[in-house]
Amino acid sequence: MGSDSSSTVRLNIGGEKFYTTIDTLTQREPYSMLAAMFSGRHTVCQDPEKGFVFVDRDGKHFRHILNWLRDGVVPTLKDSHYSELLREAEYYQLLGLMDGINSVLNRKKEDEDLTTDLTRLDIIKCIQSEKLDSVVLIFLALIFQTDMDLSYVDFSHACLRNVFFSRANLQCAKFRDVDAEGANFHNATLQECEFTGANLRGALLAGASLKNACLANSSFCQADLSCAHLQNADLTNANLEGAILEGANMKGAKLNNSNLKCANLQRAYLRQVDLRETNLEGAKLDGGKKYYTTVDTLTQREPNSMLATMFSGWHTVCLDPEMGCVFVDRDGKHFRHILNWLRDGAIPTLKHTQYSELLREAEYYQLPGLVEEINAVLSRKEDEEDLTNELTRHDVIKCIQSERVRFRGVKLSGLDLSKLDLSYVDFSHACLRNVFFSRANLQSAKFRDVDAEGAIFHNATLQECEFTGANLRGALLAGANLRNACLIDSSFCQADLRSAHLQNADLTNANLEGAILEGANLKGAKLNNTNLRGANLQRAYLRQVNLRDTNLEGAKLDGANLLGAIR
Repeated sequence: MGSDSSSTVRLNIGGEKFYTTIDTLTQREPYSMLAAMFSGRHTVCQDPEKGFVFVDRDGKHFRHILNWLRDGVVPTLKDSHYSELLREAEYYQLLGLMDGINSVLNRKKEDEDLTTDLTRLDIIKCIQSEKLDSVVLIFLALIFQTDMDLSYVDFSHACLRNVFFSRANLQCAKFRDVDAEGANFHNATLQECEFTGANLRGALLAGASLKNACLANSSFCQADLSCAHLQNADLTNANLEGAILEGANMKGAKLNNSNLKCANLQRAYLRQVDLRETNLEGAKLDGGKKYYTTVDTLTQREPNSMLATMFSGWHTVCLDPEMGCVFVDRDGKHFRHILNWLRDGAIPTLKHTQYSELLREAEYYQLPGLVEEINAVLSRKEDEEDLTNELTRHDVIKCIQSERVRFRGVKLSGLDLSKLDLSYVDFSHACLRNVFFSRANLQSAKFRDVDAEGAIFHNATLQECEFTGANLRGALLAGANLRNACLIDSSFCQADLRSAHLQNADLTNANLEGAILEGANLKGAKLNNTNLRGANLQRAYLRQVNLRDTNLEGAKLDGANLLGAIR
């Protein structure tokens, strides 16, 4: 490919087609993988017929990557989508975008410290009285109102940002002119509700019942309405740009002057709906999804799967004569997660019902590794529901204000302890499952024999900590500082240690099977009898590290710095 900066580049990212220029790909992030690919220094392989350059990555968020490269814009997304975009930004080595996403996530965390006018208990007391309009014009951001009966309540003009209404009964409730950006109405009953003039940008309404609801002049930009029931709903002048309406039932809905630009309407029910005055520019209306990948991806991670067998070369695979696609008669909703599993061994963050759907697909395609991981996630979620904590965040803050703090053997599962100064605290033998330690200062803390499965230590300070015998299976330690930490005999199976600082850490006899150590700094680390089987060590710093007694079977070492390493 030529290096003319103004020339058009055609990209095929996992089946999603994009058009851009060499200038866009090289100027804002000159040290990225994309800039290197199109710098003119390397030969880039193209499809000989259509001229597309194929990259075997999930294309869902690549438009956001291009928008970043064009304008320096970080998109507004749900937290789980930010995690996916961050993974792609790290893959393409877009340092500026990574900083931008982390800044957004930090601000979101700080927003969670907002105080509200009412608590959940206040709401329950309020709806037991007759004056149900008493919640008008108040601030309810971040309150949990799941599974509550809030029918006929008047929320008009209220601030409902990020409120959890999951499975709540809101029949005939009024939401006129509310600000409910990012609110969660998953599987809520919203029949005959009024949302006139409401802002529900980025809200989650998947599976919600909105039959006969009035949504005139409302904004649902980027909202998730997948599988929602919108029969006879009035969407006159509504803005649903970029909304997800996949599988939604819109029978009898009024769409006069509705904006559905770039909306996802795949498998939506639109029979006999009048679309003459509806903006459908760029909307997805096709019934089936197309995915692009490689034979290596389909055959290497799960060699005994149905997909590996199909593309092993032993069988004839029927192709569509025009499109060249292989047709599989399955729901394609979660197939991108299956491809991401086959590419990176990544388990997505989903709702419980979506895990069940993904499990069904994994069983169909005979992917035992993915089935095992999904079942492990579901088991952990069931265990979490049974756990009751002995202390709250407030109790912990009181404790750490004393001179010597010990939480030995204490159950703290699921607590949010982010951004606290917990240096020198003794957590030995405690249950810390799914505790949020993001950006906390845990220098010299003791975690001997703790159960911290699924805990989040993202960007935490863990210098000189002791994790001897600890269970951190599936924990998130991306960007964490573990310099000089003692991790002897610990388990970090499937943990995410991407870009972690592990200089001089002692990992003797540690189990890191399947862990993600991409870009991690292991300078001077002790890896005697360490199990790194199937671990991702791409671009890791391993210079002069002794790897002779380390199990690296199946580990990914592409781009790792192994200069002077002893093997």
